[in-house]
Amino acid sequence: MSERLKCEIIKDLLPSYIEKLTSDVTNEAVESHISECKDCKQILDDMKKDEVISIEEDQKEINYLKKVKHHTWFIAGIGVLITAVIVICLFIWRVFEHGFVVSPSSTVYNVMIDDNVLTLSGEILDPSMAYTRATFQKQDDVVTISVYEAPTSILNNSNKFTVSYELDENTDAVYYDDLIVYKGGPISKKVAEVYNTRHKYVGEMPANSKVAGALGIYADLGDYLNSLQTKEEPYGWTLEFKNPVEAYNEQNFNKKMKTYACVLLAMIDNLNNVSWTYECNGTLVKQTLSTKEASEYAGQNVKEASEDVVQLQSLMESLNLL
Repeated sequence: MSERLKCEIIKDLLPSYIEKLTSDVTNEAVESHISECKDCKQILDDMKKDEVISIEEDQKEINYLKKVKHHTWFIAGIGVLITAVIVICLFIWRVFEHGFVVSPSSTVYNVMIDDNVLTLSGEILDPSMAYTRATFQKQDDVVTISVYEAPTSILNNSNKFTVSYELDENTDAVYYDDLIVYKGGPISKKVAEVYNTRHKYVGEMPANSKVAGALGIYADLGDYLNSLQTKEEPYGWTLEFKNPVEAYNEQNFNKKMKTYACVLLAMIDNLNNVSWTYECNGTLVKQTLSTKEASEYAGQNVKEASEDVVQLQSLMESLNLL
């Protein structure tokens, strides 16, 4: 009975013994017992075999997991590399082949009509950019041409462009981006730029400056200050030129300013008078042009001229502004 109990105790101790978790005293007792007990020794031997098999299986599993991990990292690395290559290719295509829409203000261009074919030719002003392609989009009776540019490279190395579009009987107007270039005939760039500045209220000084900028008043006649009269009608805009005007040039200066005033009155709906002041021979001179006087001077109703780009071009041609 005691021997059986002792064997049961030994069996309980064997797992800890194999794991080397028992004390020296317990180890001696276990070893003494198994040296005399064949059953317990057999159990110990079987447990050791099972442990070896378990360790081998654990090692195999560990090795397998390592292989899976390495393979996963390898696949992930390949995926990252492929993604990077795709991104680089898309970047190269987007920047150097597809390009970006260039603003007409960043180009000089000319429009010609020959046998119902409209040809838009020009040059991109930025020397670091080159022409890539052009697209045409038609909506209703209006065609819009978009010109694309990209950094100069071996793919594209010319900043000049020429694109053509065959007009049909339903084509009412053609635009180069936001500038109209054709309506029954070619429209000059300057007319198109001025046409886009039309607005209703002279009280909007930034909008007024866009009209004057499109006309090139500053570049032609020099710097000036602005003064608005918007409290009551007739509404007015006065350009106060800073630089004196020489007596020999006064007549020419006033003639130019009168032509510009006609267009300013045309492009700002509620503007009634345009005045300008300047110093000549030490005297401050002020000139004023009303809408009625401008229409008489131009030979047409200036307010109506802004309603249609063809009429505006006719007005600017009659004033020798083209």
